[in-house]
Amino acid sequence: MPLSRRVGHRMRAVLTDGGPEFQTAFTAVCHQLGIEHRRTKPRHAWTNGFVERLQDTILSELWRVACRRTYYTSLKQLERDLQAYLRFYNRERPHLGYRLKGRTPPMLFRTRLESQSANT
Repeated sequence: MPLSRRVGHRMRAVLTDGGPEFQTAFTAVCHQLGIEHRRTKPRHAWTNGFVERLQDTILSELWRVACRRTYYTSLKQLERDLQAYLRFYNRERPHLGYRLKGRTPPMLFRTRLESQSANT
């Protein structure tokens, strides 16, 4: 959310599955922040395709590779590697989806900001 605020975008809604981590407390925080909490239909993974794809990408690019090279002895080690991967994923890794078309997320934001500046 901090990046979206810096570039002038307000998060209006979040889509989650029905997992226990997305129940009362999560919904309450969303409500406090003015964010609508939407849920996918049970047993309809395809309605949350972006998340399903991200989970598959993390599994294939990080966990399957990291677990071959590293013997993790603590949750802290796992979290450190996940955070490093997410920084790479969000800042450096080209995304091949139809919205990003080989660009990184920061490239897309820059393009949108430049477009908005040109229109004002």
